[in-house]
Amino acid sequence: MALISCPECNKEVSDKAEVCIHCGYPLRNTICIINGDKYDLSFVFTTASANPEHDKIFKKGYIIKATEQNGYDIGSLNAGALMDQIISTGIIPKSFELPYPEYVKYLNSVITCPTCKSTNVSKIGAGERAASVGLFGIFSKKINKTFKCNSCGYTW
Repeated sequence: MALISCPECNKEVSDKAEVCIHCGYPLRNTICIINGDKYDLSFVFTTASANPEHDKIFKKGYIIKATEQNGYDIGSLNAGALMDQIISTGIIPKSFELPYPEYVKYLNSVITCPTCKSTNVSKIGAGERAASVGLFGIFSKKINKTFKCNSCGYTW
């Protein structure tokens, strides 16, 4: 049994307690609000494997998939920060503000070409990039590029 700090009154309570004995705050809250959407993170308290490091990676991946289903990609760095906070405190926070909100991308947003503003864009695939690098070497236009405009041909 370990002692944890209650997020409400900051007094020490058992990590096995359902509520804080001092203020009544529910310690086994499994709902966390990330970017305004509710997520049930009860899986964080279950054991997926005998190896704690594999367990943490699995749970971090699960948080990323859960947020992607609601249209947000919080990224590995942010999911890791949330998992580290839960592991260090033993408590799922009521809400979690992303430390790097500029990295949050709404997955359903429309991508437009920065040159001609066309929405007729496609992602440059690994095969297409490899073929271009194979033909042109370091002079390939597709090195370090992600998207290609099908209207004007611009890559970025």
